[in-house]
Amino acid sequence: KMVAFLEQRRADIGPSSFPVLEGPYFGMKEPGEKPEIFVPGIISTDEREHGLPVFSPDGREVFICIQFRERYGKRGQHLFHSRMENNRWTDLHKPSFTTKYRNGGGTFSKDGNRFFFHTNRPVEEGAERNPSPHIWYVEKCDSGWGDPVYLGKPVNAEGFCGSPCMAENGTLYFSADRGAGNRNVYRSRQVGGRFQEPEILPAPINSPHYDSLTYVAPDESFIILYRIDFTGAINIRDLLIFFKRSEGCWSDPISLKDSLRLKGSDLLMGCVSPDNKYLFLLDDMDIYWVNARVIDDLRIDAVSGRIGKRD
Repeated sequence: KMVAFLEQRRADIGPSSFPVLEGPYFGMKEPGEKPEIFVPGIISTDEREHGLPVFSPDGREVFICIQFRERYGKRGQHLFHSRMENNRWTDLHKPSFTTKYRNGGGTFSKDGNRFFFHTNRPVEEGAERNPSPHIWYVEKCDSGWGDPVYLGKPVNAEGFCGSPCMAENGTLYFSADRGAGNRNVYRSRQVGGRFQEPEILPAPINSPHYDSLTYVAPDESFIILYRIDFTGAINIRDLLIFFKRSEGCWSDPISLKDSLRLKGSDLLMGCVSPDNKYLFLLDDMDIYWVNARVIDDLRIDAVSGRIGKRD
């Protein structure tokens, strides 16, 4: 009856249209030093965002991992894509290389021409799916993005291998199980265009707990990871940042959850925009952004030992 009533009143019953969003970062007003919802209703919605917006080096393309978008029907974990054309952002859509399989994570190469992500699509022809997500990549082409290419060994191995993040020197950081009995952070350096045998990062980056990578600074000066402590009656979740000291070792972790007063009852993630201006945060399936000056303040705290909540 309500639909009929609205139709009689000449309501628009056509498909919903994507709003006009122009300029860098979907035309959003720059955030301050407290986290604010990023593009509410478009990027951060009532649905389950499962990843952060990963912008290309020039800021004109973005990928984001979403577990469910109602208009696409069946629930799943998919990558969505948008790009800026004539200064206007296109509708979020599933890119051509996204399939029925689980897809997530993501990082661009320095030149923006290669995009790495993880997926459980089958490695072997004829298989239904891979038992665990592994890292693949696509190359930019005239029509957008090409077909997925399996990264293979030595980066991929038995068990989960994903959440890739590439430094500007080509070193690939990622999360993996690799028979360790827990999720840990690894890196694989490139020599002559070939990835070398991965090495596990030392403590305090990795711990006896679940450690999942969410971001590495292009110059490798800091790392952000999601940690879960399963040892107690209640799982303790935290988003931690580590800074590289002048002598090459890593600082003790600083809790972004505490510093930025995040809820943290579900998945936590953090990454920085390619122009180093903004820190993006995933907190309880909502996406926020904040001025990246907070990282500079925390870097000072890490050196001085003043670690605590921000005023």
